[in-house]
Amino acid sequence: MTRDESAAALVGDYVSAARLGDLPPEVVHEARRCFLNFVGCAAGGVDHEVVQAAYRALVPYAGTPAASLIGLGERTDSMLAAFVNGTSASAHSFDDTHAEAMVHAGAPVCSATLALAQARGSNGGEFLLAVALGVEVTCRLSKAISVAPAVGDIGWYQTGVTGGIGAAVATGKLLGLEAAQLRNAIGIAAAQASGMRILQGSMSMLMLAGHAAQCGMRASLLAQQGLESPSASIDGRYGFGEVFSTRAHLPWFSSDLGRRHEILSTAYKAYPCGVVLHPVVNACRDVAAQSDLDPDAIESISVRIHPVALALTDRPHPSSRTEGQVSLQHWSVMGLVADKLGLPQGTMPVLLDPKIAALRNKVRPLADEALRPDEAQVSVRLASGRTLISPIRRGCAPMTDHALTQKFREQAGAVMSAQIVESLAAAIWALSPESDIAAVGCLL
Repeated sequence: MTRDESAAALVGDYVSAARLGDLPPEVVHEARRCFLNFVGCAAGGVDHEVVQAAYRALVPYAGTPAASLIGLGERTDSMLAAFVNGTSASAHSFDDTHAEAMVHAGAPVCSATLALAQARGSNGGEFLLAVALGVEVTCRLSKAISVAPAVGDIGWYQTGVTGGIGAAVATGKLLGLEAAQLRNAIGIAAAQASGMRILQGSMSMLMLAGHAAQCGMRASLLAQQGLESPSASIDGRYGFGEVFSTRAHLPWFSSDLGRRHEILSTAYKAYPCGVVLHPVVNACRDVAAQSDLDPDAIESISVRIHPVALALTDRPHPSSRTEGQVSLQHWSVMGLVADKLGLPQGTMPVLLDPKIAALRNKVRPLADEALRPDEAQVSVRLASGRTLISPIRRGCAPMTDHALTQKFREQAGAVMSAQIVESLAAAIWALSPESDIAAVGCLL
């Protein structure tokens, strides 16, 4: 029999054979970091209207309680928990991101893996292995359809189209699927991929990570029961690569498995806004640090940014929290005048503040193709005639374990007691083959 060398089969072979001890310690540690960030973002997102709408619409139809609804103090069936937790983790756009592909793998992968691990009683080692593999596959596939020499299609939202495949790999690993079953799960998940950029700034955009998590779990469960998919679902004619990319580069997906670890390029957002706005905020904070800025003395704010980033974020007057997350004008102003940048700076009272709105009117975005998509430069002209200019800045800076834990505390502390927050952080950092996901679930 000829060996199956399709991209999905190669990944399925690798995932099936992978063991926790095969992964470098830094990869396992990154899986812990990703999970900690996910739990914090999910807890911080439970107050968002999209999460509340999902809860009201779907919980009345839930099945057997088996998995935690993070921050809501109750359980539901695993499939619904994957959806709700994935949605809440994305609700404030405060999640993780891959440095090159700009996909947010944590929400779909961690929400699906947690929901199934709780139902199955998995240990911490099984859980960490599944998360590491799921995030790795998500990042690899996003890179294969969007990072040079691939030519991406901006019309597709990366997390929506690749996150479900990563979730399928993660949950398939928990289920103990064989290589051929994992190949099928990848194809089944690919058939459910979705997420159009037209949804940017809408409530519908925020549910896509939850949808991907649910699709991935469903794919692995169906593959376990014998449902098949084409072997070349990723690299074949009319397959995933052709559909979701102008020109795919599939070696990013299936080459150097076990040697190149894309999870190590995961970054964590310091600000609750679209990742393409982080270089803008960083540049604005550089400007603010140059002088004791008086907002009334600002005459104009010029922002140089890549054309694609501008196309996604040119929203002078956002009318909702969701639009505010992707407003270049709003986060430029926040970067200049706010002492601290967190969830409160994206709330409706701040968005509707007349003084903030007046400053947003002074923002002049300038599309500059000479900049990378993750670069920006800001200049602020003052009434005195002085102009303050930032260096060209990039997006998410590396976040230490301490800083990541503090970010977790600030979000989870809004819905959990300080004692539970500290116990939960400690339990996540200590996850190992000897620990029990059920203990984490109880704290959730």
